[in-house]
Amino acid sequence: MDDQGTWPVPLSAQDGTDARAFDRQMMDEIRSDPQALQEIGGVKGNVLIVLVPLLAAIAAVVLLLQWMRDGSWVWPAILAVVLIVAGVVWIGRLRAVMGQARQVLGQAATGSVGYGIGIIRELRIGGDAAGIDDDPADLATEEAPNASGADEFELSEDEDDDLSSVEVQLTLSVTPGRGKPFTAQLSQRYATVDALRLERGQHGPVRYLLRSPETTAAVDASLSPDAVQRLYRAAAMNG
Repeated sequence: MDDQGTWPVPLSAQDGTDARAFDRQMMDEIRSDPQALQEIGGVKGNVLIVLVPLLAAIAAVVLLLQWMRDGSWVWPAILAVVLIVAGVVWIGRLRAVMGQARQVLGQAATGSVGYGIGIIRELRIGGDAAGIDDDPADLATEEAPNASGADEFELSEDEDDDLSSVEVQLTLSVTPGRGKPFTAQLSQRYATVDALRLERGQHGPVRYLLRSPETTAAVDASLSPDAVQRLYRAAAMNG
């Protein structure tokens, strides 16, 4: 097992699939929040990002016309200086604005995302690689082979079947670090070996959107061990 709890880590959490899907959900929620959009749109310096290139373009046209009129090489030199200064100013303002936007976005995200400890209450293995709906722990006790093979978890000989992973539907009882406990149902893709190791009572960190925790909860494998320990302590105190 991993150090994020007592359960195996889903494949979708390891390869970033869950994180990307969760980030999309979070961005959709932020877009639906008028206050967050107003704060992001109000980042200082937005005007300069548009104004500096516009002024540089006007200055370039004027200087080129002057150079075409008298043919002096002073004007191209001035133009080069103007373009260099404009580029430096524009890049500097762009970096500053992006930094401010990330800070505002981070604050909005902090107010949208919650963390808690989830405990497996029920699980169901589904998909092409599994033909069972029961707890894999119960399956492990059935060592005698079935002659018909109809009810056994067995691998297909079809080479086109991907038997390395399987979809698992989980019902979790989640105790947040803050807020009321809730029950969440989610679907995660596990390596088949890890799916067979899942059992009721296993636990680990989850994250969710505060607005709809029951439908957005997902296993979180991105937290550091120290953050997980703090989350366990907070959930224990909240429970």
